[in-house]
Amino acid sequence: MKFREYMPEQNWLIPPNIEDEIPEDDMVRALNTVIDELDISSFEISYKDVGNIAYHPRLMLKVILYSYQQGIFSSRKMERAARRNIYYWYLTGKQTPNFRTLCKLIKRHQNAIEDVFSQVLWVCQREGLIDLETVAVDGSIIRANASKDALWDSKRVQSELTALKEKASDCLARHIESDRVEEELEKELKTPASSHQKSNSKDTFKGLLKQIQDVKKVELELTESGKKRVNTTDNDAYLNGKHGKPKEMSYNANIVVEKSHQIIVSADVDNRPGEHHLVPTHLNVLSQYFTQRPTYFLGDSAYANQETAYILNQYRIQSVCPQFQIQHYRRDMKPNRNTTGRFSSYHFKPICNGNFMICPADHILKRGALQHRKGRKVPFFEYSNPSACRTCMLKQWCTSGHNRVVKRGVYADMLDDVESFLHTHEGYTKYKERIGIVEPVFGNIKWNKGFRFTFRGLSLAKTQFKLACIMHNLEKLAKSRGCNSFLWRFYNVIAYLRHLEGRLRTFFRQLFLIHSHFCHAALHFTAA
Repeated sequence: MKFREYMPEQNWLIPPNIEDEIPEDDMVRALNTVIDELDISSFEISYKDVGNIAYHPRLMLKVILYSYQQGIFSSRKMERAARRNIYYWYLTGKQTPNFRTLCKLIKRHQNAIEDVFSQVLWVCQREGLIDLETVAVDGSIIRANASKDALWDSKRVQSELTALKEKASDCLARHIESDRVEEELEKELKTPASSHQKSNSKDTFKGLLKQIQDVKKVELELTESGKKRVNTTDNDAYLNGKHGKPKEMSYNANIVVEKSHQIIVSADVDNRPGEHHLVPTHLNVLSQYFTQRPTYFLGDSAYANQETAYILNQYRIQSVCPQFQIQHYRRDMKPNRNTTGRFSSYHFKPICNGNFMICPADHILKRGALQHRKGRKVPFFEYSNPSACRTCMLKQWCTSGHNRVVKRGVYADMLDDVESFLHTHEGYTKYKERIGIVEPVFGNIKWNKGFRFTFRGLSLAKTQFKLACIMHNLEKLAKSRGCNSFLWRFYNVIAYLRHLEGRLRTFFRQLFLIHSHFCHAALHFTAA
């Protein structure tokens, strides 16, 4: 016989055990084991005994995290996969929560998901996967679930109101003219006009009035919020168009990754273009979750500012955040001029404990009073020498004004210490490690998984990105310890008893089915 027996309509005498259908080294086993080990009382406390019976939050959390690991971020696709995919059956016991139920879990339990993130970090630390000696920080722009066409400013509001009012006036004039013609026809014919002769301009006029009211709501929101532009789809997202890319509504995702296993130890999302202002938040999270403090803090030039240097110095952490590109440190030099062709502030050297500065033309500049200006978080001093600047030979490369005024922040010395450390062999070697620590993590989340925001609003964007970070940490945990490691899978007694309970239920279910088949066969034989 050429082919194996093929009878798909034949029923199974003994149903297969789903445990045997899942590969031993699959990620779904590690996910199932870790989530079973977590404390989800923060989820359960919001559920009440009245009303319809709810799906278990542990079940829905497994579905969401495994969907994120598979690159599925739509709740409708999650529901579809839970009905068709055997791996979801393994996690849910073949229960299929509705897509609305999955969405509500994320919206209602944002603080609980934050707690899950910290518990997964605790599991990773228990397994020895976190080493905080060296951490790297980086940010990336992720597109928001909003359109730039829904962005309104005062100019667009006024032009739209003018156009809608003109349309409404024309529609009203046509409606009045139509009523006048109908009245004349009724007088001449002495019969009421038929319904198909009547114009539908009344409905059109009502629609225009509704559009005018919607635009006025946008105008009111612009006035109350004080913003220059408002997005009617997601007002928390901001318009980003850097590096020659087309402008789109986006959020700025920021993560801190440790060196040993690339575990994300802190994550945040912001709707401001900058990145350095999130450093205090990350340091507070690290001090809350861990007793150990990092030794080296690696970042790109976006974090090279006096405020970051001061904060890291307060925490006694060595900042490795350069102001220039890496080739300048390899050659032990700095760029001669900035992009405008003029000298920058780092060409002016402070002397006498910062009381004076020497300019590139070897003139001495005197320090002025301490300045506090709006828009600058760090106070600064102004240095100038008007008499020397008037006759300076380098004035055309130094200043565009009448007198050169150099601003130097009060924490500039700390930034100079960071620059001095980067010019050493240790600092240069440490900074080269940054790209291999944090960049692949964003590559995994954005490129491999195709992460995108499906929720709107800054708060839900933070929660959704935390779920993606939990998924990444679980992947690293599974790959480093193995999905089928007996000691790791059954680290605590509760997880082992749950596994044993499931195996016993499967065994007795199969035994009952075999007994039922034999009894049915015996009755059939006796009757014959």
